[in-house]
Amino acid sequence: MKTILKAISLLLALITCLTLLAACAKKPPLESNGEPSLSSPFSSKEPSVQMPSTPSPSAPPILPSEASPSLSPVLPSPEPTPTPTPTPSEDPRDPDFDLKPNGVTSVTKKTEDLSKGSLVLVDEKNGYASLLTKDLKIIKTQGTGVLAVSEFMHQVTSETLSAFEKMILTLQKETLTTKSLLVRSAFRDEAYYKDLIEKNESNPDFKTDTPGFSEHHTGLALDVKFWDGTGSYTVGLDAVASESLWLKRNAHRFGIIERYTKDKSGVTGKDADADHFRYVGIAHASYMYQKNLCLEEYLEEIKKYTPNDRLVVTDGNGYSWSVYYVAASAEGNTTVILPQGVVYELSGNNKDGFIVAVKSVWEGPLTDEAPKIAVTGLTLEQSAVSLQKGERLTLNAAVTPANATNKGLTFASSNEQVVTVSPLGVLKGVAEGSAIITVKTAEGGFEKTVQVTVSLKDGAPTVWLDAGHGCDNSQGVADVGTGTGTPFFTLSGGLYEADLNMEITSRVSAILKKAGYTVLLTRDGYRKEHVTVSKRAEEANDAGADLFVSIHANSFTDGTAKGARVYHYAEHERVEECLALSRALCGAINGTGGCSATTVSPSTAEYAVLTHTDMPSILVETCFLTNQADAEKAITAEWCAGMANAIASAIMAQYPIAG
Repeated sequence: MKTILKAISLLLALITCLTLLAACAKKPPLESNGEPSLSSPFSSKEPSVQMPSTPSPSAPPILPSEASPSLSPVLPSPEPTPTPTPTPSEDPRDPDFDLKPNGVTSVTKKTEDLSKGSLVLVDEKNGYASLLTKDLKIIKTQGTGVLAVSEFMHQVTSETLSAFEKMILTLQKETLTTKSLLVRSAFRDEAYYKDLIEKNESNPDFKTDTPGFSEHHTGLALDVKFWDGTGSYTVGLDAVASESLWLKRNAHRFGIIERYTKDKSGVTGKDADADHFRYVGIAHASYMYQKNLCLEEYLEEIKKYTPNDRLVVTDGNGYSWSVYYVAASAEGNTTVILPQGVVYELSGNNKDGFIVAVKSVWEGPLTDEAPKIAVTGLTLEQSAVSLQKGERLTLNAAVTPANATNKGLTFASSNEQVVTVSPLGVLKGVAEGSAIITVKTAEGGFEKTVQVTVSLKDGAPTVWLDAGHGCDNSQGVADVGTGTGTPFFTLSGGLYEADLNMEITSRVSAILKKAGYTVLLTRDGYRKEHVTVSKRAEEANDAGADLFVSIHANSFTDGTAKGARVYHYAEHERVEECLALSRALCGAINGTGGCSATTVSPSTAEYAVLTHTDMPSILVETCFLTNQADAEKAITAEWCAGMANAIASAIMAQYPIAG
């Protein structure tokens, strides 16, 4: 019986196995991923046909490779190609775009604010004062290293640097290229173009930007070429290659535009330049790309939109923005209405208005419901001021209360032949005599006056002391010089080069004044006025100073560089006096205990403060803030006093008071 049951069990098992094998024989073979194969090259005499798969929303555009056999490759037409949007898994959603307005507020912008922001228009009709270098980032040392540079000191704004670095990293990821971008030109000041024109004045075919009217003054523009990492670069971005096409189709995703294209040369006034790119901001670049607009056209187009009738822009990354325009007030101060509780970007157009781009979209008008705080009075610290010819002084005036909505002030001189006053309240003695300066509030009509007396300098030498940095740049931000990231900044608890320069300058001034010298200063603190390097020299010339001394502190990427340096201009009309003062100062610094050694650079210091001065001039770099040992000395009062004494003693030895 057991034998029969065992036989039956074996028979049933055999039947089950046969059934399973028959079922498996009807299924297609499995590929390595475990999914059934729909066709096999060996299963039919007919060629297999594979339907193209639908690209995912995050897939990059399919671009021709550099090895494409096409004999007549075509560059992208002016009509933009829509750019796919990154998926949230690759690019986590920016939480700023999830915010909604919870009220209304406003900011007050001055006339000079028109030249601030990423949308400033700079061309032959709209000039732009160069940024001071503190606002800029050195691509080589302050970037992440993904951009190559043709010059060590190429600089751009931090927003521009970040945008270009993100763009090249994304290009490398989406096209699998190993190429990078080589920066050929970045920030350039007016002096650069003046020198360029002077060097090529004999060439009738030479063309370049007019000094003061170049986009490169803004720090927002780059001239780039592709770099293959071998020390060579391609002929430019107009070359037909997958990387070039990718840039043309995707730069807007990072707030970057190809600034001068052939089809827009009649509007921009510039020939096509496929290597010149400009940062404007993501919302603006995306709309310009989608509508095939150049910057000039976009700035006119955006004037149609107001705070209550906004333009909605969906950028190349899938985010929606609200954009509108506010015309600048003819009165000088402009109130820009803003939604409260959201993130926005604000830029002047360098002409006649401001553009707001909000990272949010909402229904309904934006009305000005922000409470306005009225002006109730005016404070003026000085009631009488004495100046010498050429001397400057800033009036300390302010509206009350301090949080009043309209903080506008006007300044007027009763006699500009004697003393002038700038819109920011900076007095300048022009000639012997007296005058009344009247200060008024823009709101409420509150008024105060100050008596100013200007005298001629006496027989003592007049020394102009220039504390380096410490003035506002063209964007209205204080130029603090070298600072963050240096040993000096860390050891001092957050002081900048401008602070050290002012400390030493103040000490030198006190010593010279006590000895009977007439001392004039570029600044006696942080100067809330845009003062270019060359203007510092021009102010000293206007004042008729007998001597010009500029006081700075040095920095270098190599932290081993140390000691003081004294510079003068080898081609100065009074070079012998400049050299004598340089040598005297070198000796004085070397003779002080604990002060760094110094060297003379007689022919390479072509700084504007030296080349533009009529009187003998020197520039002293007192130490290296990037050197640990120098920084440890520079934070002490003893070292500052020693350096100030050395500078003052050298001046007094070379320019003694007669009699």
